[in-house]
Amino acid sequence: MRIEESTDLAEIALATDIRQVLDKGESAALAMAQHRGWMIACDEAGMFIREASRRLGPSRIMNTPGLLIGAIRAGALSLADADKLKNHLETARFRMRFKSFAEVV
Repeated sequence: MRIEESTDLAEIALATDIRQVLDKGESAALAMAQHRGWMIACDEAGMFIREASRRLGPSRIMNTPGLLIGAIRAGALSLADADKLKNHLETARFRMRFKSFAEVV
């Protein structure tokens, strides 16, 4: 894991602007993604996803299944390990609409 910080005044101003509609952490993450041209991973619904879509466009937003599918396609994660992660997430009530990643890769 890597912690990102910002001293860029334009990025901080952008986060301050976004803070009008989102909380502090979401605002900082979205400002960094927008300012730096990054993608953002998010399973949220509602205001965050609307604001991220408006600022980044849908092609720069990824959810958990999309992130895992990308890792599988890149050869960084096996189907078996992805399915283990999926099963683990489901014990915490995070459901995906398929039984196995083999169905969607």
